[in-house]
Amino acid sequence: MLRTGFRIIQYSLDLQPTRSLSLFAPCHQKTVFNGTSAVTAHEQEFGTSGCSVKTLASFDVNDYRTAFKNKKMSEIVRALVIFKLCTYDFLVKNSLSLMKISKRLFGSRLYNRCMKATIYSQFVAGETEDELKVAIGKLQQNAMGPMLCVPVEEDAGQSQSRDVWYHENLEMILGCIKLSKMVDPNYPMSQIKLTAVVPGDLCAVLSEKFPDPHSSMNVLECIVNGLKGNEIDIDGLDKDNAAALNKALGRLKSIGELAENLGVLLLIDAEYTYLNPALRTLSLAMMLQFNRGRPIVAYTYQNYLKETYGNLQKDCKFVRSKGAGFATKLVRGAYMYKERQMAVDAGYEDPVHQTFEDTTAMYNQSMEHLLDGIQREPDKFYVVIASHNEDTVKHAVQEVDKRSLSTNNGTIFFGQSYGMSDYLSSALGQAGFAVYKSTPYGPVDETIPYLHRRALENSAVLGGTQKERQLLWKTFVNRITLGALPRSPA
Repeated sequence: MLRTGFRIIQYSLDLQPTRSLSLFAPCHQKTVFNGTSAVTAHEQEFGTSGCSVKTLASFDVNDYRTAFKNKKMSEIVRALVIFKLCTYDFLVKNSLSLMKISKRLFGSRLYNRCMKATIYSQFVAGETEDELKVAIGKLQQNAMGPMLCVPVEEDAGQSQSRDVWYHENLEMILGCIKLSKMVDPNYPMSQIKLTAVVPGDLCAVLSEKFPDPHSSMNVLECIVNGLKGNEIDIDGLDKDNAAALNKALGRLKSIGELAENLGVLLLIDAEYTYLNPALRTLSLAMMLQFNRGRPIVAYTYQNYLKETYGNLQKDCKFVRSKGAGFATKLVRGAYMYKERQMAVDAGYEDPVHQTFEDTTAMYNQSMEHLLDGIQREPDKFYVVIASHNEDTVKHAVQEVDKRSLSTNNGTIFFGQSYGMSDYLSSALGQAGFAVYKSTPYGPVDETIPYLHRRALENSAVLGGTQKERQLLWKTFVNRITLGALPRSPA
């Protein structure tokens, strides 16, 4: 079990729980001192509420000089090469096999060095605490923050026979939550996949037996009771699945309680449609249990699925009717090809929208629904608008501005993946929006397979990096012609 890199960070957290890795103000802010009180540069310029006209006007996605000003020439070249290679489907689909062959040919040491100099450093923040400091510092320089995630998950049919695997994953996730608080004391975020601590086979069984949480309220209430530490028994589950569920709820209880106590926003990923009903039910139960004050737990809604907006509306109404806060991460979705193939193989209706435009329309509909909720009850909602699509982000910026919503009170966040769409993230951060990068960390052997899976799921995004490659190329040419090579950071 390759967990060494995670243990290094965990030991540091256990030994020095109060030491911050950095003084990290909200990612869109820079703390300054005005007389005797600390305020933020954002508050000085825009005030403490509302999104000003200047915020919208200063959103410039073509400002490559600012976007890449803190990147070394070697990082510019690396990004250009990697993004170009990612346009070749053969390389993306077979990347893991090619890397395994390379490891056998060159040995682990040389392989790890090559990975760390290329793909790993492009998409992973690091393995040790010192490496994370450097990576997070670079994000801060461009007004971004980290959405830390542990690269571990499980699919149906892969369930581990030993509880020790889930316990180790639990410890890593708890360490990630603590680390998130250390690097960002204001709006810390941690991104998790529930299948790291809940068996994939159990999720498949729950999804099949209870496909809609609103039609199985007794099950949802029972799960909430389990999150309180009580042993539960759900009709329809056999003895083994019931025992596995109780153990899983104990792990989720530990995760939720720590996130709630530290004020870390916990973003739960959605996965495949045959697992999502269980993941959604578990997430709603966690909202009811841990979102009683400021919203902490958020579930991810995949807008490439036809049913998403209806589910979001029902979930939002239900959670608020119970007095809990509702939070979400909005994505288009990353499992389109597999979902369609599964529908063909099993003979059921394709759950995915037929066109990109239909997905975009639903994404915007979901986003506007959440922004309306924030406008009504800003203390009971938050949304992470996670998109690499420039038009979607522009639309979101306009909708926030139209409603005169605050960009600095912890209700509206933007998200992109670490190492991707940096020009878009930089534009958001410089305009005063809270923007976070989904940031995996850990050992090479643990993170590369995770990145391979994400690459397969996001092949369309990786192949659509033309705008970013154009801006990187402009940066490269500009530095060559003007001799404007940045100095290495101290």
